[in-house]
Amino acid sequence: MSIYDKPVWKLMYDMVDNLGLEKGDTVSKDQVLAWFAEHYPKIKASTISAHLIRQSTNAPGRVHHHAKPGDDDLFFQIDGSHFRLYDPENDPPPIYKEWKPPRKPVSALRTKPFLDEILDAVLRERVSRLGSAPLDAIIREAGVVLEDRLRAAGRVDSTEHGAGLVDAVLGSEKGALVFSPHVGEQQGVWMLYRGAMQFVRNPPMHRLVEYPEGVARLFIRLIDTLLRLLSELEPRQRGEITADDVRRMLTRMPIPRGQQALYRALYQVGEQGLSGAELAAATGRSKSELAGVLGALGRRINRTDGLEGKGGIEVVLQVSATDDGDWHYQMRAILREALKAERIVQEE
Repeated sequence: MSIYDKPVWKLMYDMVDNLGLEKGDTVSKDQVLAWFAEHYPKIKASTISAHLIRQSTNAPGRVHHHAKPGDDDLFFQIDGSHFRLYDPENDPPPIYKEWKPPRKPVSALRTKPFLDEILDAVLRERVSRLGSAPLDAIIREAGVVLEDRLRAAGRVDSTEHGAGLVDAVLGSEKGALVFSPHVGEQQGVWMLYRGAMQFVRNPPMHRLVEYPEGVARLFIRLIDTLLRLLSELEPRQRGEITADDVRRMLTRMPIPRGQQALYRALYQVGEQGLSGAELAAATGRSKSELAGVLGALGRRINRTDGLEGKGGIEVVLQVSATDDGDWHYQMRAILREALKAERIVQEE
């Protein structure tokens, strides 16, 4: 409720008329306070000061005094203590709302829906921790996660990085990990990871890159997929022989009768094994004929992708010399497993 018959904001207009202020004229805060002290002494100085701010079109603080368009557009604040009349033709538009800088959109790469799409736990956690980092920084971090995983999976020197690291881990001839015994397929995996290192990981490692949001999402998904391939396809260490290698040896061409007989004889006796003489008798062959069977088996093994130069028949048989000058043969578990899987032999 007003102390006088008019509210303070209207009294400000009376003051302007009384002082004869015109366009371009300046009035000080002290002059305003003195005028009110003379004509309306009951109004507090703090109330007058607040109305000066409220009725100054360019004063940022007026938004806290609920300035009304038109009624409160009286002054233009020159500094903290001086004012002039507002000139709508030349002055900026009056302030009615508090200005706030436009909110920077949160990258979709850091939003929960996208993070939930990342299946690799380490990659998801690293991306989520980067907050509002530039997209090239996020891709750079994802590249480091991929390098770290390759290094651990291949058990290679920690100094290797980038394309050199991929060569050491997945190279088609000397790489530490083997995804496929087929040379062409292994080379394809090698090029897949090498391409990701060169095209995705390398650019943000060496320079600042302004990635479009969509491209950044694709790159993160690609790295996530490559990380998953390393764990879900379970590549083996180079030199390691698996039951799948042996199964491929057994099935890549028909098994001759002599080798079938050898498999049955050794399978049936289990860990006990047989001497050369016993194995020849069990297969219905002479010792020289048995030597031919074993030689053919060795060639079959050495000509199988992934088993070249791995030891010939000793890949599948444990061979040792006996005291009487003969040889002892025992079927390795890896051959037993492969024979069962392919149903080449039957349990009795």
